[in-house]
Amino acid sequence: PELCIQLDIYGIQKADFNRFLVKHFPSTQLLQQGGKFEDADREGVILQLKQSFDKVIEEGGSHHSLYKIFSTTSIYLRWCDKQSVNAFTQCSVEGYMSHHNDRVMLGLMKSSTYAQIRGQMSILLIKYLDLSSHYFDNVVVRGHSDTEPYEAYTRSDLNQLLPFFRQVFKQTHEQFIAFPEKHFDAYKNVHTMTFHWQGVQYHLCGGVSK
Repeated sequence: PELCIQLDIYGIQKADFNRFLVKHFPSTQLLQQGGKFEDADREGVILQLKQSFDKVIEEGGSHHSLYKIFSTTSIYLRWCDKQSVNAFTQCSVEGYMSHHNDRVMLGLMKSSTYAQIRGQMSILLIKYLDLSSHYFDNVVVRGHSDTEPYEAYTRSDLNQLLPFFRQVFKQTHEQFIAFPEKHFDAYKNVHTMTFHWQGVQYHLCGGVSK
């Protein structure tokens, strides 16, 4: 019970730090029912985080802000447990933020959302856990300017295009390696390669620059 905080937000939200002590963030209900859970070996850091929450509450701090930090921590720890990496290390922070940066690059996340996650992670580690700001030295910084994620192709498009491009590369690569000079020296309107796709043969022109 001493590791549970009742936050006055959206009615009453429970910040149960017991859930951070074992891997994969089980619910409070599951913990109370007992059973076997894998110890996450981060009790010291979690107790420090709980103490920081207590201090903020004593000083009249925002319960809403505390809830955001609690949620940020839960998502980060679930990622660490899934990846089997130690939490609250510089390596794990860089890996976690690289994961989100990749999502931005793929058009699956807004840059503004990434910036919010980076900001919350910075508050968690530096303000609440008194860890070094150097944890973020190699973490990408993104702005808040975009409003919608940009995705050049939908997942459905990619599912159709990728097999096609793999076959283009495989077939043309084999032909080029076999007779490279043939393709270098050919005029650009001369067919030097063939490509087969779904029962149809296509002719490709040469004229590759050296």
